[in-house]
Amino acid sequence: MIMCRANAVAILLLFAMAATIRAQDATDRLYMQAHEAENAGKFPLAISIWDKVIAGNPSDETAWFNRGAVHDRNNEPDKALADYTEALGLDPSDADAYASRASIYLEKKDRDKAFDDYASMVRVRPDVKSYETRASAFRQLHDYKSAILDYNELVRLEPDLDRYYSYRGYTYSVLGEWDKAFDDYDHIIAMEPNSFAGYQYRGEAYSRKGDFEKAIADFDVMLKLEPNQVYLYGLRARAYLHTGDYDKALADADATTRLATDWVPSLIVRGDVYAATGKYDKAAEQYNYVITRQPGNWGGYNSLAWFYATCPKDEVRNGAKAMELAEKACELSQWNDPPCIDTLAAAYAESGKWDEAVKFQKMAVETGKSRESPEWEMKQFISRVALYEQQKPYREIPAPPRENKP
Repeated sequence: MIMCRANAVAILLLFAMAATIRAQDATDRLYMQAHEAENAGKFPLAISIWDKVIAGNPSDETAWFNRGAVHDRNNEPDKALADYTEALGLDPSDADAYASRASIYLEKKDRDKAFDDYASMVRVRPDVKSYETRASAFRQLHDYKSAILDYNELVRLEPDLDRYYSYRGYTYSVLGEWDKAFDDYDHIIAMEPNSFAGYQYRGEAYSRKGDFEKAIADFDVMLKLEPNQVYLYGLRARAYLHTGDYDKALADADATTRLATDWVPSLIVRGDVYAATGKYDKAAEQYNYVITRQPGNWGGYNSLAWFYATCPKDEVRNGAKAMELAEKACELSQWNDPPCIDTLAAAYAESGKWDEAVKFQKMAVETGKSRESPEWEMKQFISRVALYEQQKPYREIPAPPRENKP
């Protein structure tokens, strides 16, 4: 009798285990179907599948999180917030849920709630992923000093990884703390003397600072390390242009177009050299060539508009054309490129429309701040606000004649 009872119990346990396994298999299938639907972009279907999972097991924290993520991708932020909050109620140690909810709060411009969640994320998971996520959020809000604190932690956690030195260096450069920025870039190169990335970080920083001679020196090293990198010739050509070495700027532009025929930055440098040296017909021809070859690229429109708005030769300037081209450049860049807005302001100034010129120049300054424009460029944007307020147009200064050396 005891044996029969024991066997009955064992059989009941086996049935219970089998039922549990079947239930788990069914849940696993739903998980798989939901992920497949999400990956295929079928968000409503994925949400409906997660609904079934949650209805069957309301304490499934992962399901709440996953449904929140799909709501987020489906542009339903309030529903996503509700699901992430449910997930955190079930598991207050879910760092990813804090990060996801914080991201939505940031989009809603609820900074306090966002950073409460980022703080919780770092508390429950004080690792590289958390500090990097929060540092990125600080950068997004232009809170660079707070971002530096998180980059300090990242450097402490990963002292041999150049990426975090570069992030911190860049952030120091935005703050204008150039000595600290270059300490970080120098450290990268000291760790690896042939570090292409290290010279790139430092060279681009010198360019942002306006120290183009030093930028050229770093670009030289990079081209020795990787001589066929098209964009490097474009970077160095632009730097040569800023130093007034037009022959070398043209040589690099030519080298670029030999490697890639229609590389826009170098084509524009060539036009800029022509404009700076008084070869105005060739400059206009070059800018028009860019527009013809790549009509969806705002660089050609912006350069030609700037040329018509600011050329020192009276017969060349054309305010109406400049405004038309600058508007096109701003539209193509979705009004998110500071130099394009700067050009539009110059075009209005050339046309004597001072209120519009001041308005758009101030917009260029604000957009430059949000886009972290180079220091030297921001100084130009700011100086032109005062110029237009005085109802004075901006004029490019012609390049001085080159000395004939024996």
